[in-house]
Amino acid sequence: MIATFIIRIPHERRNKKNTIINNQISLLEKLLLFLVYIGMMILPLIYFFSELLNFANYQLPIWLHFLGITMIALSVWLFLQIT
Repeated sequence: MIATFIIRIPHERRNKKNTIINNQISLLEKLLLFLVYIGMMILPLIYFFSELLNFANYQLPIWLHFLGITMIALSVWLFLQIT
């Protein structure tokens, strides 16, 4: 979660300089962003600090760990290439 904020800092600073002429953010977009916030911020905190989500604990095969690390590294590389 912290890395997400760190990566976005330069883009947020650059975007604050833009002047919004016509705000077209709909109620649906606000609702979907709120659901993303719950999924990316609230649920991980609940999982970390309580036992409510212990039913979701299971062991993954070791090769899947390495596949996930590789995919994250490629995603970060791609993100840095387009900025």
